[in-house]
Amino acid sequence: MRAGNYDCFSYEVAQNIRDTSYGLVFGVNTFVALAFQTALTMAVADDSVGFSLPPRQQFLVYGAFWAGVGLLFLVIFFFGVCGFEGGWRAYVERVRQEGLWARGAAEDREAMHGEGNVAEERRDVPLGTTEPL
Repeated sequence: MRAGNYDCFSYEVAQNIRDTSYGLVFGVNTFVALAFQTALTMAVADDSVGFSLPPRQQFLVYGAFWAGVGLLFLVIFFFGVCGFEGGWRAYVERVRQEGLWARGAAEDREAMHGEGNVAEERRDVPLGTTEPL
């Protein structure tokens, strides 16, 4: 459960950073996520530091935590839609016209270069290679 949500955060951050900063951002992101998870686990399950709750109440605490995270995302979404130029009706109309998901880079390359094989155009450096291609 944790990995899926924090991967979404990482993806949003990764869209706007330089290639040389990926490791730092993902490392810090993972460290903060694990620190929060450890603190929540200690508060809920540990008898020397936390409340030592029975399993049913631990489930309720974790459920309330994730419901709060979901509510936070919902509020952020609604503020984003309300702040959209033209209001929420213009936003809904744009989504109807353009679709919910933006076109990806592979689709853009196909549109520019025809229906060729996009995988052949990539020039990734093989794992273990130290020399540039």
